Amino acid sequence: MATPSAGSSGEDPVEEKLKAQLDEVPDRPGVYMMKDGTGGVIYVGKAKSLKSRLRSYFQNSNNRYKTEILMNEVEDFDYLITDTEVEAYLLEANLIKKYGPRYNIQLKDDKTYPYIKVTVQEDFPRIIKTRLIKDDGARYFGPYADAGAVYRVMNTLKDLFQLRRCKKDIIGGKKCGDTCLNYHIDKCQGPCTGEMSGEEYREKIESICSYLAGHKDDLINQVRDRMKEAAENRNFERAAEYRDGLKALKKLARQQKVASGQATTWM
Repeated sequence: MATPSAGSSGEDPVEEKLKAQLDEVPDRPGVYMMKDGTGGVIYVGKAKSLKSRLRSYFQNSNNRYKTEILMNEVEDFDYLITDTEVEAYLLEANLIKKYGPRYNIQLKDDKTYPYIKVTVQEDFPRIIKTRLIKDDGARYFGPYADAGAVYRVMNTLKDLFQLRRCKKDIIGGKKCGDTCLNYHIDKCQGPCTGEMSGEEYREKIESICSYLAGHKDDLINQVRDRMKEAAENRNFERAAEYRDGLKALKKLARQQKVASGQATTWM
């Protein structure tokens, strides 16, 4: 494709279509997808201003060599508007993973962004940070731009629900080895003792999955209540931990506007 320029004559239909599309692009943050003649996505990018970014592709003086190569194949483009640059950042990552566009060098590897993995295929599920998505029956949430917030959220969830942190293969109703320190300091309810109901534990996991899928209010209110309770009991260290966890929960919740409960499914 020859890049269109203002005032040129004898433009082909592709150039005329692209120029018309450019006139409709809003001055908003978002993600754009460059397409070839077959409709296949060959490049995905993000922008603070979709209008400015996309127009830059069609200005010959601003194009670098690799951009010129890309634009020789572009016959169409599409875009998705987001409310913030962070949302555009996350959406770009998921679309690159979904389409695998050949002109994207970065972000094609799933190791780029962290996900939260919930091992729902286990009798007593765990929540784990991972950068790899596997077909193993677990549920994956993300990706998330802030790895630090992911860690804080996971620690808050584990403390709030007293979830297990071990890697034991625990079968419901059966004792599984010796109890660990977390059990003795009331940070784990000890499913390995064989005395805990799998149904009760799974209710906790469903609450966590609901939050990670975007239904945030109930869980955020629970953490806020725990923070107030700790402060009233003058346990200021624990109150501070819940305060930091609350901030992380809210931060992750903002990202969940674009990242749904399934890693490849969008709201």
